[in-house]
Amino acid sequence: AHWIDGDKLAHFILECQDPETGGIADRPGDLADVFHTYFGIGGLALLGKHDVPPIDPAFALPTSVVDKLPPWVAPPHPCTANA
Repeated sequence: AHWIDGDKLAHFILECQDPETGGIADRPGDLADVFHTYFGIGGLALLGKHDVPPIDPAFALPTSVVDKLPPWVAPPHPCTANA
């Protein structure tokens, strides 16, 4: 979206990373947790930052994984079909 500064958002996400454990917290200096780590990595993927593989926005899984699922589990998503 035009109102999101992707570089600043990616910088913020990376500032929230715990340098010892590698997890991501809700804000810099807080404890990292699975929830914020999962969605922080997803955010970096959707922003196309730091060589994070692309994710399917409907499943929040890597597109390489979703592409291998049978159609009755994951029909082609309009955002990623024919990409």
